Amino acid sequence: MAARALRFSVALLSATLTASLASAARASDLSWSGPAECSEREQLLFQIERAIGAPLAQTAPFHFQVHVERTSPDLRARLLVRGDEATSVKERLLIAPDCSQLVDTLAIAIALAIEAARAETEALPSSVAPSPRTPGADAANEPESSSAAAAGDPEQGSLESAPSQPIVPRASLWVMGDLGSLPAPALGMAIGVELGWPRVQLRALGTLWVEQHAQLGSEGTALGGDINLALGALLACTSPLSPSARVLLLSVCGGGEAGRLSGTGTGVSERRVGATLWLAPRVDSGIFWQLPDTRLRIGAQLSLVVPLVRDELVLDQLGVVHQPASLVGRAAFGADVAFE
Repeated sequence: MAARALRFSVALLSATLTASLASAARASDLSWSGPAECSEREQLLFQIERAIGAPLAQTAPFHFQVHVERTSPDLRARLLVRGDEATSVKERLLIAPDCSQLVDTLAIAIALAIEAARAETEALPSSVAPSPRTPGADAANEPESSSAAAAGDPEQGSLESAPSQPIVPRASLWVMGDLGSLPAPALGMAIGVELGWPRVQLRALGTLWVEQHAQLGSEGTALGGDINLALGALLACTSPLSPSARVLLLSVCGGGEAGRLSGTGTGVSERRVGATLWLAPRVDSGIFWQLPDTRLRIGAQLSLVVPLVRDELVLDQLGVVHQPASLVGRAAFGADVAFE
């Protein structure tokens, strides 16, 4: 009798442990990665459990993986939902203007996924059980994103299978200062457009400089010329640091510019116009500050320009009125706005 009771106790204990391990294996969990400014795993877990009315670990077997990144000015979250062996991997992209709203959106999405799984389980007849899957079938039927995650880090796999980032267009306005292009330090205005990806940006600028007067001869004489410079530039830019989730962004650009340096004679009986080609490579370095909760950035940059064509600007009856410097320096301050 005692031996039978002992065997019964051992069997009961074994069944309890097996059920506990199976329950733990089927428990849902939640992982989070993202910038320090939006580290809200505990808040998200609280909102999920409040919505479903139960601890997440006691719900249907899901692994919820959240990766947050800033694509200025919004926050984007990639939600990877991995179920049990009979459930495929699903991925969603959620966007919100700030971290608080992003957490609210994620909580709703995860709660809906859990409730949908509950409804499917309740609708499934008790006599129907999912058929076991062989390792070979798992490998053959598993989605590419799941395979990538299983091969290495789960977070890395989900990121590699995520859709590419959209192009972000921008428009900008700059106030420019120049030393070397014209006879004296010059002031100009530039308008720019940009197409941006996370790592590379293409920027086009059109710049017009304030007209300057070059005087020939002694002071007080009207003999000279009024000089104008108009330029267009095309630049490719990148950031030496990761641009994700950064309020401050460093930018390094390289490219070229082309334009027209022209002048009109003054103090002569017949006004004559002369012009020469402007062609130069240039390098820019700048810093941008993203205004919080807006699509607006303000920035400052420095440029070095090397004119390839330094023909003297010659006006009939006057002669040479100006020749650009061999190295030109510029500074600019401005702002740009994103259109998404």
